[in-house]
Amino acid sequence: QQISTCRKTKLRELLSALSPLSYSAISILFLGFKDVTSRIPLSGFGCLAPTRESRSFLGMTFTTSNFEGRTPEGGIGVNVFLGGGRKPKQARLSQDEAVAMARHELHELFGIEEAPQTVAYRQWLRAIPQYELGYEHYESSLIALEEEFAGLFFAGNYKDGIGVPDAIRSGLIAAKRVNKFQERAGNPQKSLR
Repeated sequence: QQISTCRKTKLRELLSALSPLSYSAISILFLGFKDVTSRIPLSGFGCLAPTRESRSFLGMTFTTSNFEGRTPEGGIGVNVFLGGGRKPKQARLSQDEAVAMARHELHELFGIEEAPQTVAYRQWLRAIPQYELGYEHYESSLIALEEEFAGLFFAGNYKDGIGVPDAIRSGLIAAKRVNKFQERAGNPQKSLR
């Protein structure tokens, strides 16, 4: 469906009103160790860093325990999550700074002294939408846009929750809505089945 120039202008105006939504930055650092000695086994899901402990990270997941085949036999894999609303500057650390910080934390918490053999680092500066005071206006703007522009659908963590299951559910709901829209428009062959 074509959108007239006038309606395109209105759509641009309405979409620009959505930009103020703020996001927290998140970085994930993966450290892989072939041979490592730890005071305690890293055999659970991971750990969260409570605010009162003043740790440099948000949480860690022990990928070795959660996902088979991610490390060599006897090795350990750790994902370290940095940043978020509590420590936004940590998400912007360089890879070298993040590795140094994580090695310090792993040594302090688990007694790990060895250097990692594998390092991967990824930053998402607009990772977690913040559902702050006034979010209702943002949400009502999305609804108004969908009502005004038939066939326009929104889905994602900025709309229906920040977790991976939330994002998946949001996408599935949007796909069903698109299918219904296509069927009502008489285009069943274009539906998302």
